[in-house]
Amino acid sequence: DGEQNACQYCDPAQTAIRKMTGLTDSKIEAAHDAKSSLAKNAAALKFVWEFVVKKGRATDADVQAARSAGFTDGEIAEIIAHAALNVLTNYFTNTAEGEVDFPKMALRQTA
Repeated sequence: DGEQNACQYCDPAQTAIRKMTGLTDSKIEAAHDAKSSLAKNAAALKFVWEFVVKKGRATDADVQAARSAGFTDGEIAEIIAHAALNVLTNYFTNTAEGEVDFPKMALRQTA
């Protein structure tokens, strides 16, 4: 997540893309807080949050919670892969220190 890795480019870019797909500010804010009104989405967001905060060390309990929410092991692997790709993108972008060409935003959290 751009916020967790203090990526000044990724977080605004991801927010702009979310808005282009029709997500409202309140849904974007809820996702930033790992919340959703849909139980399965909320479980995925919680799993990703735990995975990122724990630096990729999801516990057996985290994985079991995702399974209990209806995710298969393959889907959990996809969630992990997407989260890891986002972290990789954050790291590259932070190193490159590229110009932010999206509306700038203050990060709520830093690494």
